[in-house]
Order: sequence, then structure tokens, then C-alpha cells
Amino acid sequence: MVDRGADQADGLRRMFGGMRPRVLDIVAGEAGVGRASLVVNLGAALAKVGRDTLLVDYVERPATSRILRYLGMPKNSTAIHAVPTASRVSGFEGCAALEMSRGQWLQVGPLAASGIAAMASPSREAASHDWILVSGANDDAVVVSDDGWREVVVVLSKAPSSITQAYALIKRICARDRRCRFHVVVNRVQSHEAASRTFQNMAQVAHGYLEVKLALIGFIPVDSSIERAAAHGCSVLEFDPLSAAAKAYTRLADVVGSWAKPGPMHADPQLSTPVAVGAL
Repeated sequence: MVDRGADQADGLRRMFGGMRPRVLDIVAGEAGVGRASLVVNLGAALAKVGRDTLLVDYVERPATSRILRYLGMPKNSTAIHAVPTASRVSGFEGCAALEMSRGQWLQVGPLAASGIAAMASPSREAASHDWILVSGANDDAVVVSDDGWREVVVVLSKAPSSITQAYALIKRICARDRRCRFHVVVNRVQSHEAASRTFQNMAQVAHGYLEVKLALIGFIPVDSSIERAAAHGCSVLEFDPLSAAAKAYTRLADVVGSWAKPGPMHADPQLSTPVAVGAL
């Protein structure tokens, strides 16, 4: 059982002691591959094991946050200069969501060596989080960690267009900032073998063109519980914690949560080893 009192004390030490949250920039080459679902459910899985997590959704006005709609939460202020306010996600203590507009730039650490600012939450509340999951940034915004690296999670499906568009997105990201670590999650596949095949296709597309490293860190199986949970405005871990999808997100949270600090890439050893495509 998670000791929230201990978590709060740790959050205060992090707030005032200079420790910073880990930031994951979750991207997709095309719409419809399940990025919002991954952000919500991975955030819930991290919160379930005691990792205070903030979900940040960047949107183009007049559109509204898909993450807030997914969770049945009211949208934040639409004013571009307004200070965004995070709202707690019901059902999971330690998880909050925040909607931001393009043009709202928030800094979580010092400027990167390249002069590009890091984005995260503007408030002390967010500084107490362990993880910040950013959705909607893609190549239009940059999130960097304390060591100057951008941690990017690319969400794929097995559709050929998803692979080619993800490759194009990685190419645009690399053109803007070479200091990126790319992690891949394959969504809506039946098995880890199918996920590995899709991942290898992604690596083959990138091979010979981009000098990057890719690591497969997990997959999410086809599971109707995800859609039913979304219809109820909650995560699949709350809706059906024994479902295959809930177990997959728990495993993914374990993999991500093992990244104690920025460093070498960590792939899920039961899925595949990292595929090197050139060298950073």
C-alpha cells in the first residue's frame, strides 16, 4: 500500500531541495493511434504505484484537451496568458491534469545548452510531482531533462501509415534538437511478437537516414476495456484492473519508473533489445 504521507514529505523535499520531476514527451506521427489513451492510462499506472504524476496536454485553440475530455473534466482557462491550473484526476490520488495552449511556455529547469527552454508546470504544485507526461507537443515544442536530453515516447500502431508518419515526425524532431532519447510503445497489437515486428519495421524505415537510437519499451494489447473505460471517463486501471490492458500499463509504468535518473536507454528486456540506428 502506498504511504501518501511519505510521498508528500518527499514532494516537499523535492520542491525546496532542487529536485525536478522527470518529463516524458509523448508524441505520435498521426492522429488515432491512441496517444491520449496512453497518457491517461500510463499516468494512472504511475500514480497507482505512488508516483505523483501530472498530465499536460498542449492544444491548438479553439480545440480543447482530449485528455480532459477523456477524463470527463472541465477545460482550463482559454486565455493564452492565463496561468494554467492543474485539476486532480478523480479515482487516482497523486494524478492531476493540465491543459495548455500553444504559445504558453513553461520552464522546469535551466535552459538547455542549445538555448531551448524546457516545458512543464508553472506552479509549486507541479514541482512536487515525480513525473510530467506531455502530450501534443510533437515537433512544435521541446521538453528536456536536467541533463539536457529530451525523453521522447513515440506511440505507434501496426498501420503502415503510423510507421511512416512516426518516422517523419522523428526526422523533424531531430532536425530541431539532436539530443533526444527515443522510446517506442506499440499500441493495439495482440502480442509482444507483433509489437516487435512493428517496431522492427519502424527501425528499418529509419535505418540509413537518421542517426538515432530507438528502444521498444512496451506494447498495449487490443482490449475493449480501454474503450469502455474511456466511455466512463476513467482509466482502464480503475475500470477493470484485471484486464490485459491494465496489466500492460502496469508493466509499462514499471519500466518507465525504473529510470531513476537520465542515462542510457532502457528497453523492456522481454520485448526486444534497443535497436541502434547509427549513433548519437
